[in-house]
Amino acid sequence: MATPSLITDHHLNLAQTQWAQALVQMGQYYQQQPHELPSKAAQLLDELYDFSAGIAFKPTFAQAPNQIRTDKLSTLSYFIGASLSGSTITTDHGFALKPWAKVTFAESARMLRQECAISSGCYFFHSSAKARPRVAEYTFVYHMDPQRSGLKIIAHHSSLPYDQTRP
Repeated sequence: MATPSLITDHHLNLAQTQWAQALVQMGQYYQQQPHELPSKAAQLLDELYDFSAGIAFKPTFAQAPNQIRTDKLSTLSYFIGASLSGSTITTDHGFALKPWAKVTFAESARMLRQECAISSGCYFFHSSAKARPRVAEYTFVYHMDPQRSGLKIIAHHSSLPYDQTRP
């Protein structure tokens, strides 16, 4: 039995870059080729998330009872909205449709293992060069996808930073 490849910093950096680029691309498709967005977004998500292995995704702005996503359709719904994805989660309005100009990561913790990698910190969503970025906290768990020799997401948690002024 072959030993799985060791996950490296390069693998994790590339996975983060690909996720950020995919989010920006979804917004660009929405503006420039909206009729192609559902299929292009689904393809991008297939490249990022390992739906065949099973995922756990807690989006930043997801509402109960659909705050945890475990399948492709509900994940797609969060990013491009219920109406474009064909989902019944009517509270999804399409986080990727802002559109975002870029996403940057400020990582606080990184753990690399032979079989998985974990990254946790803050990511910043920039809508333009002048606007203040929107910040959220994240944790991604990846595993190596032997089909493409790269990482795929199996768990993704995102939330707003703690605000002691909110009840």
